Amino acid sequence: MLVRTSVLSACMLVVPGLALCSHHLPAELRRAARDAVWRPLTTRVEGLFSQSTGPVSPPGATGGAGVGGRPSPAVPPADKPVAAAGSVGVERLAALGAVAIACQPVDADGMHVASCRVAMDAAGQLHRVFQAAGPSPAAATAALLMQVEAWRERLATRAAAAPGRL
Repeated sequence: MLVRTSVLSACMLVVPGLALCSHHLPAELRRAARDAVWRPLTTRVEGLFSQSTGPVSPPGATGGAGVGGRPSPAVPPADKPVAAAGSVGVERLAALGAVAIACQPVDADGMHVASCRVAMDAAGQLHRVFQAAGPSPAAATAALLMQVEAWRERLATRAAAAPGRL
């Protein structure tokens, strides 16, 4: 009972409190927390996904923001070249129908966030927003490209499985 109460209080009070007040923390403390907690966690999760046999979308591939409204850093696998993801990645995104493609630095550590919008309907009235983070503009763009391609593949699979329905 005590464990359940502790987990509940952490989820209901501590996590939202940290999300609301994290921007008041000094940059050095945020950087140390990211190095001590976030990077080892993402490395472990990516290791789990790389051990799977089938195509699995990486963490954060839902196209939205992660916990606390921050983009989940999705790092492209080693078989996709990060160096070629600069203008080539932007061109491939545009070929997939992406608009408003942007890549901006997030902090002094060199982290970048790439984002774009892709039309969900033929009329272009509904858009889905994608975001991806990476240690460089090319890595962020490559991760963004992976998300859009995975989403397109899921749409094509659903359309093939149930004709007339998306």
